Amino acid sequence: EGYFDVIAILSIGIPCVAISGLALSLHHINLLKKYVSEVTLCFDQDSAGVVVRKKALMKFLNNGFFVKDMKLSQKDPDIMLRIGSAKEIIDSYNGARDAVQVEIENTLSKSLGSVSNRIQGLQNIIPFLFAHPDELVNRQYIKLAAKLFQEDETAFYKYTKTLKIDKSESFSKNFD
Repeated sequence: EGYFDVIAILSIGIPCVAISGLALSLHHINLLKKYVSEVTLCFDQDSAGVVVRKKALMKFLNNGFFVKDMKLSQKDPDIMLRIGSAKEIIDSYNGARDAVQVEIENTLSKSLGSVSNRIQGLQNIIPFLFAHPDELVNRQYIKLAAKLFQEDETAFYKYTKTLKIDKSESFSKNFD
């Protein structure tokens, strides 16, 4: 997320760039797009990092990237490197998971209990399911969400298709 984290990750041989939290712009995304089609997110493991992660995920998805997500045991890579956990950072990078799947699973874990919690959880993840410009990618995410939420896939797909999903710049600004 920040400069010291980038230095830490680069020092162990993992290519990376600092997006400095909310400073990720369309210019940065277009520059990255010239070189890669997949990114791995690694944000601080605090509440601010969670918010920024969702915003970056949405921006990258909207621009056609495939996105993975690293999970760290400490607040950030700089701290991990200083306490001698370089191997854990490398393992986390190598084991990074699909970021939309992580978002679906995180939402599901918070949506247990009442029917209204489950419905709210499903509604919260729908923007991520439709963010990618490739309809086939979106369809796979819908299929995954239906499976994890134990919803009938056909019914869930039909429901999501009835929604007015705004892929315009104003929609993306919800995640700025």
